Amino acid sequence: MADSVDTVSRVADLVSSTLDSSIAFYDAIQNVKSNNRSVREFREATSSLSRVLSSLRETLTRSEVDLSALQTLLHGCTRLCEECTTFLERCSADTDNDRPSLRDFLALTYHGGNVEQLRLLLAAYTSTIFIIITEANL
Repeated sequence: MADSVDTVSRVADLVSSTLDSSIAFYDAIQNVKSNNRSVREFREATSSLSRVLSSLRETLTRSEVDLSALQTLLHGCTRLCEECTTFLERCSADTDNDRPSLRDFLALTYHGGNVEQLRLLLAAYTSTIFIIITEANL
């Protein structure tokens, strides 16, 4: 029983950490000086991820379902959000103002992928977590 409580606690902590990193990533994208379609879609993708992570956190507090299988997924999602946030923050540090430009944003890559592939990866994380929440609530 103690192992189960420890696992739930670890997953809950990881969900909170992932949610915090997704919010930081969203904030970093909000600072991009553009209303370009790609930027808008990216903002929506990070906002959706944050919403589904909030729902996951609520599910963990209301449910006794073992979601320990999510740990790898959440670690990957956290890493992606943190690395991309760092990239955008570094871009703004390299400019004369405190906001990354559209050019900086479009230069964003993750493991060799471009901005669109990165947005699709965020959508995949969001969809997978949503499916798991739905299954846990059945």
